[in-house]
Amino acid sequence: MDYQRKIFYSRRRKVLGGKGIKPLIEDMINSMLEGSCKNFLDEQYPYKCITEWAKTNFGIELDRRKIEGLEPEEIEWTIREQARKEVSGDIPVTMGEYLEDLEDPKSWDLEGLAKWVMSAFGAGISTSKLRGLTVEEIEKVIIEAAREQIDKRDCSPLRTIVQEGFGLRTIVQWANSKFDLRLEPEGLKDLKAAEIRERLRKAVDGKYDQREIEYPVEFAMSMAYGPQGVSIYGFQGLAEWANKRFSTNWAAEQIQDRTPQAVYNDLLELSRKYHEGFLAEQVAERVRSAGSMQDIAEWSNTHFGSGFSGESFADKEQAEAMTLETGREFFRRELSSLERYVLLQIFDSTWKDHLYAMDHLKDSIFLRSFAEKDPKTEYKHEGFRMFEEMLETTEDRVTNIIFRVRLEAGAQARNVWNIGRTQKDEVGQFAQAERQRAAATAPQGEQKVKTIRTEEPKVGRNDPCPCGSGKKYKKCHGVDK
Repeated sequence: MDYQRKIFYSRRRKVLGGKGIKPLIEDMINSMLEGSCKNFLDEQYPYKCITEWAKTNFGIELDRRKIEGLEPEEIEWTIREQARKEVSGDIPVTMGEYLEDLEDPKSWDLEGLAKWVMSAFGAGISTSKLRGLTVEEIEKVIIEAAREQIDKRDCSPLRTIVQEGFGLRTIVQWANSKFDLRLEPEGLKDLKAAEIRERLRKAVDGKYDQREIEYPVEFAMSMAYGPQGVSIYGFQGLAEWANKRFSTNWAAEQIQDRTPQAVYNDLLELSRKYHEGFLAEQVAERVRSAGSMQDIAEWSNTHFGSGFSGESFADKEQAEAMTLETGREFFRRELSSLERYVLLQIFDSTWKDHLYAMDHLKDSIFLRSFAEKDPKTEYKHEGFRMFEEMLETTEDRVTNIIFRVRLEAGAQARNVWNIGRTQKDEVGQFAQAERQRAAATAPQGEQKVKTIRTEEPKVGRNDPCPCGSGKKYKKCHGVDK
């Protein structure tokens, strides 16, 4: 645990400091891309999916080696045949739980047995059909019913899995969903795994760069065009933000007289201009024309709030590099604050879950001694494995939401788990103010109270039960009603 605490709190301290957040996010993204490409683009991936599918839908442990190179029809036959054989062995064993005394039919729990057959195989067998039968006959009836259900199960998903390019389609779908991309499998069809990974990385990097350009502008626009409507005082704050950020000469009255879309487009163009090279040119020109290191430090402090002094730089080359780095951090300050909040939320929640799981492990690890294993050694191995899983979970959660979460100016951050409800239109978050203003001016009519009605039809006591057991509702799920 000391090693785990050292690793975790060292990462958390870096996030609290607010520096180096972008490289941390990029490392997480690259780690997820590396692991997913290795998994999805593996030649054995379709067979892994088939074995998982067979376990979920047929309850069997399928050996992957038995289906490698087989046609879809042959794979389907192999799965059904193994499922048939296993039910023939499992059913007699489970029947003993309901037919305890084989010589006394009065002690048999036929109703419980019928419910188990329904839940395990989806086969509806009434207790009246089982009454009067011997144990062997009951076993035969249940096995036949179970095999019949096995033969009826749909195996069409197998054809999708075994189709050529299944792994490629899966990873493209995964990347589009996770990073909000718009990739098509056809554009990556003839590439090797390393080339596909590089294409995905470039696409994600482009998406991240675009977010660095757009999000600060969206955040600033929410000062004047927030979810609560247009803020008159927000126009002054937006003008001051634009003047300090892009050295413009805007006034609040100018913004107020323009449409939100026009203001947004101008700010977005300025943000893109600085992001795509103008900032580096401006810093280089200022360093070249500066008379001393103190002049560079004062200019950087005024424009970027860096806190440098003349002694902070050894030469102009270092001064240019440090000033440019500070300027880039300044221009993504809003995004860095949001990312810092997301990271701390996820770090803390996953760490608490991990500590809780470690407590449970500590309480139960002594049971390993019955298998002649050292509990201390097992605790270390199992704890390290759980810690690695926690780090992977952290990366997965962060990369899931880091491209979607938003925060308005002057408001508390949303819970990061509710970001799925966030909507974004052509103007961004501030467009909601336009909709609210239009709604406020619309004619208001008297609202009628709607009668609450249940959508599900009422089931009569003598009607067949909706669960499919074949019994009347009053003798099945309606027995207590």
